[in-house]
Amino acid sequence: MQAGSPGRTIRKRRFGPEGSDTIYPNVGVYEEAMELFLCVIGMVMIVEGLPYFAFPDKMKLLLIKILELPAESLRRFGIFMMTAGLFIVYLARQ
Repeated sequence: MQAGSPGRTIRKRRFGPEGSDTIYPNVGVYEEAMELFLCVIGMVMIVEGLPYFAFPDKMKLLLIKILELPAESLRRFGIFMMTAGLFIVYLARQ
């Protein structure tokens, strides 16, 4: 029993094609997609945090250099990275 709710238990509902709890069709697909999305976000956070953990002093110097770059250079780098990421996702989904 849950604390604060006497006589009442709360169970986690799993939606899926075999379950009778299915409210909406294909809900299991959306759960799988959300799990995949959260895994991808978690992996991105690991990759983004790794340089700050491994080389904190060098990252401070890099951030100072980034502040000195013109905005147009950062925009070009950003669009390049987004295009490269989109291409990688495209290749992975083939």
